[in-house]
Amino acid sequence: MNRVLYCLVLAVTLSLSGASVRGQQAARAGNPGVVARNFTPVAYLKASNPGLDDQLGFGSALSGRTLALSRDGNTLAVAAMGEDSAATGIDGNQKDDSASDSGAVYVFTRTGSGRPWAQQAYIKASNTDAYDSFGFSVALNADGNTLAVSTTREDSSARGVDGNGADNGAEDSGAAYVFARSGGKWAQQAYVKASNAEAGDQFGWSLTLSDDGSTMAVGASTEASNATGINGNQADNSAANAGAAYVFTRAGATWSQQAYLKGAKTQGGDLFGFCVDLSSDGNTLGVCGYDEDGGSSGVNGDEADNSKAGSGCAYIFVRNGTTWSQTTYLKQSNNAKPQDAFGSSLAISGDGNTLVVTAADEDGLVGGINGEQYTGPQIQDQSNGALYIFVKANGRWTQQAYVKPSNIAENDLFGMRVAVNRDGNVMVASSMLQGGGGRGVNANQKDFSAPGSGAVYLFTRTAGQWSQRAYLKAPNADAYDEFGGALGLSGDGGTLAVAARGEDGGSAGNQADNSMRGSGAVYVY
Repeated sequence: MNRVLYCLVLAVTLSLSGASVRGQQAARAGNPGVVARNFTPVAYLKASNPGLDDQLGFGSALSGRTLALSRDGNTLAVAAMGEDSAATGIDGNQKDDSASDSGAVYVFTRTGSGRPWAQQAYIKASNTDAYDSFGFSVALNADGNTLAVSTTREDSSARGVDGNGADNGAEDSGAAYVFARSGGKWAQQAYVKASNAEAGDQFGWSLTLSDDGSTMAVGASTEASNATGINGNQADNSAANAGAAYVFTRAGATWSQQAYLKGAKTQGGDLFGFCVDLSSDGNTLGVCGYDEDGGSSGVNGDEADNSKAGSGCAYIFVRNGTTWSQTTYLKQSNNAKPQDAFGSSLAISGDGNTLVVTAADEDGLVGGINGEQYTGPQIQDQSNGALYIFVKANGRWTQQAYVKPSNIAENDLFGMRVAVNRDGNVMVASSMLQGGGGRGVNANQKDFSAPGSGAVYLFTRTAGQWSQRAYLKAPNADAYDEFGGALGLSGDGGTLAVAARGEDGGSAGNQADNSMRGSGAVYVY
């Protein structure tokens, strides 16, 4: 079926204490190995201007994080890249649809756990243009008062901070925008470009903020410099799609670039910067090399071995004072294979001691935690996906777990979206293409009657041991919703946000109303 896919955003407050008898019975009946928990729905939210094909919370295998939840769990930012308003700035005219796919971001807030959610702001770029896809990636700091938004298709040839956003001489160079909230009111604080902005760099493919909002890292996965390491030569564009990451810092309300990062052996085609994530203090940065070709396995192997095309990798960078250095080069434990895409997504805990890396194209067929790892050849078009969890102790990183879902199916892209809480003991991962036909919490995992409906899995860690705790479907799940296209998790692990881009709800009061294809919605549990 040929169908446009859109987004639905779920914010889910998870009670991780007190097992549900009904849920346990369901788990025993259809979901072996899953321990159920209580979930209490409290709200169903819509954007203030839901529109056909707006793609609220858009997420795909090749997009950034289009949903962000503050660590305190009280501010939610959701992008709608297909939104068409020509408005600029904050709370402009939502009804002028003359700028197709310009994109918008919606901010929802609540005053505390269990309190009602409401839309607080409708945010556009200061230089809105058609097809810019504002909201390709979004990030919030801990208290939700700083918001970063990127648009990879922005065309300005400006460089640095607060340059001329009206000059569209560098197609798809990309940009990031920083907004600050004071007294409940939002204002744009900075317009940020790479120091070497060029057409096609797609600066803003990924971005992340520290908890205090004063450090921002931005990935540009198709940047073409042949530099390696820290602050290398940005001017030589002989390495197409090598990728780069940029670190910016804020003093007062003023932003400046602090570092220009590449892997120690980054080469053309690596897509370095495909995903980025910062620890709470901003001093530990994880970066994906989605299409890197390394042939080694495990931690700190031979970065010069390019024998496995597209196997992928991840890097850890650490800041000491204002100086950044690469400390760790990570590969999967089960024999890096061509096209595994290790580094499809990445999440680091707030304390900087737990890192989750996805290999969305991994082909293992054994479900559960630390099961038999697949070490055979890459299987065409299987793409089951796997998660690899690394932990740091005494300054050294080691792999702690190899995670598969409880109901593996081909082409699920398990882990294409992943999030962890502050201490790394709660993790959520999605299979946005999973075909489960059930609805709600711990539905029958063996029912694959709704292709592309999507699912989310909740895992917890106790004494170093991981277990799957819940299997989540949208309460109004339908085929092709792609539930799990984006995720956000609060610092305490108690509030979860999930995107499903195919949801068609037409009104805030009726989840069964599918009259507005792809308008999206927000559920709070």
